[in-house]
Amino acid sequence: MLLNDKPINKQSEDRLGRSAFSSKLADIIYQYDKSDCFVMGLYGKWGAGKTSVINMLTEELCRLIAENNDENTIILHFNPWLFTDQIQLITQFFKQLANKLKSDIYKKRASKIASNLESYAQVMEITSFVPGLNTVGKISSFISNKIRKRIADNNDLQSIKDRIIKEVVSSELKIVAIIDDIDRLNDEEIRAVFQLVKSLADFPNMIYFLSFDLDTVTHALNSVQDGNGLKFLEKIVQMPFELPEIKGNKVHEYLFSKLDSVLEEDYILEFDRHHWSNIFLKGVQFFINTIRDANRFINAFDLRYKMLKEYVNASDLIALTVLQVFEPNIYKELYGVGLQFCGSIPLYIGMQQDANKKKVAESYAEILEKFAIKKEATGNLLEILFPKISQCLDRYYYAYNHEKMMIEKRICIEKCFYSYFTFNLIDEIPVSLIHRILFEASEDEFDSLVETFSSEGKIEDIVITADALLHQFKETDKYKEKMPLIFKRISNNWKFFSKEEEPKGLFSLPVDWRTCKLLESALYIIKSKEERCRSILELFSGEELSLELCVFLYRVLEKPFTKEDFHDDETSLIDKATIEKLKNVLKDRIRVRMENQSIRTLNNYDNIIYFLEDIDGMLLKEFLACCAGDELSLAGVISTFVNRGEAESDHHFSIWRVDKDRIEKYFYIDLVYTDLMNLLDNGKINELNRNRMLKVLSFIIYYETRGARESEEILIEEITERFADN
Repeated sequence: MLLNDKPINKQSEDRLGRSAFSSKLADIIYQYDKSDCFVMGLYGKWGAGKTSVINMLTEELCRLIAENNDENTIILHFNPWLFTDQIQLITQFFKQLANKLKSDIYKKRASKIASNLESYAQVMEITSFVPGLNTVGKISSFISNKIRKRIADNNDLQSIKDRIIKEVVSSELKIVAIIDDIDRLNDEEIRAVFQLVKSLADFPNMIYFLSFDLDTVTHALNSVQDGNGLKFLEKIVQMPFELPEIKGNKVHEYLFSKLDSVLEEDYILEFDRHHWSNIFLKGVQFFINTIRDANRFINAFDLRYKMLKEYVNASDLIALTVLQVFEPNIYKELYGVGLQFCGSIPLYIGMQQDANKKKVAESYAEILEKFAIKKEATGNLLEILFPKISQCLDRYYYAYNHEKMMIEKRICIEKCFYSYFTFNLIDEIPVSLIHRILFEASEDEFDSLVETFSSEGKIEDIVITADALLHQFKETDKYKEKMPLIFKRISNNWKFFSKEEEPKGLFSLPVDWRTCKLLESALYIIKSKEERCRSILELFSGEELSLELCVFLYRVLEKPFTKEDFHDDETSLIDKATIEKLKNVLKDRIRVRMENQSIRTLNNYDNIIYFLEDIDGMLLKEFLACCAGDELSLAGVISTFVNRGEAESDHHFSIWRVDKDRIEKYFYIDLVYTDLMNLLDNGKINELNRNRMLKVLSFIIYYETRGARESEEILIEEITERFADN
């Protein structure tokens, strides 16, 4: 339910009690029977609902015209912000009014008025007329003789205006010109509008209804009236009206109705009205003061709630979304440091407790002082969301009940905290789509979506979100029958999940690391350790999982067993016996790949090399010898020994580091250089991805310049310079 910011069009749509005010304005306009030009003004802040009032006023005017069979009253809506400069703004007003008078109902009485209005506008255009100029200026040499004659025949602007006045009086027409959004214009254009109303189009039987923000317009008019724009405005606007303030309860009733529509029936069984009343009365109500405020909030909340409703507390998400929309700096800071506000301070007495309380209190005070716009309301919301804050301030306003708040999925529970921030709406993939990809999509749909997201650079986002989603089902047996399918599908698309890419930043993690974390979470879907061991062994033994994925996952599973203090108990993911079985299964699978000469089709050599270095040196040498027989496979292996890094001197730059010792441990480096140069010369290097190609080129540069180098570091600029012609 995305709410647009469009104004209402009819009185029947009014929810703010302004229809009576609009009708009264329409009645004043319709009943005005003087021949003098009359100017009314509607003053209100930007976004306060002036256009909605104008639309209801127009509706009522049209009703009065129809009710009285009135053929004398004309309504012209003029939008000044559609034009690019003040000359065009003014001339278009006269042209639009002329077109209105040419319509069939007014044509007989108003044709001469329309013609003169067009002449009026044309003279201004061709003489580069500016407000305040009363006669024709210099005429450019390119103006046609026909136009010259027309200008000469019509004499000057004042003569044309006099004819318009005479015709308007004799026609007995009443023209209502409504000009909205004047406050959207720049200062020069604002001044042009008031010059138009004051002296250029102050025709008899004209009623102007002008709508704008008073502060914006008076500021623009200051230069006209010696720094007193308000005084100048008072000379023009004869009947000003302030837009009636909306009573807070009206806006909040609107807000509540929209919240009900978003939440539907989701919250009824567990909704804590006391908690919500604290959030609203002490915080939310001070941020949402207009319909536009409410719509901005609802649009942000609606999307977040639909994605997160299973993992968050609705009232807490409302409060957090209010901070996101109206206190964005607080929201950003909270994401970074908010975890310290979760939980509670232990009740035992001691120096450590006092130190913790002081740290939390100081952090809270610093955030509030530096970033809050509405400090009191923001502080109230933070203390309600995180009872630990009030506890550290010795206020104890909001009690902390861990079990209750855990069930309610409150943001102050550490386990729940990041769920509120997981899906920030900046080009993100909805969690509902991730859920469907993992548990509901067909194989073809899964493959297609993964390929699409890979092309858009969103695989990492998919993996992070999927991992967070699977973590929710940890050790619950929910979806456990889906676990083998998840492994199989990721394996089938491993080239996307293990894609070698340049890191996004110094501390960014490779996507294949994140993918293994995801698969680890998938294993935890199976509650029984014995069943987990059996399932993972079956997956490794079959052909459904790629060799690279199995080796990578093995290294993740095996890592805890390398720690001295590790205990192989029921809390471990799998047992030691299964690790040994997996090791042997992988060695057998590597031998099979070597025997059938399918090493070249590997997407990733790194983990296979690291795996064999740890468990079987002889098999590693056989594997590398097999790779050396194929130039592309050799390139893949050598890229394993070249790593990207960052360096600094007087500036920051990127480098490639060649691990010469490891290369010489397994290969004759001269032969490696020869084979890789063949790869470059025969053009096969273009079959490598960009990252692997850069590593190979770095090795070539290193080899060619190694005698003159002090280090094994290759600058990116060196690669560009050396291979510019390739």
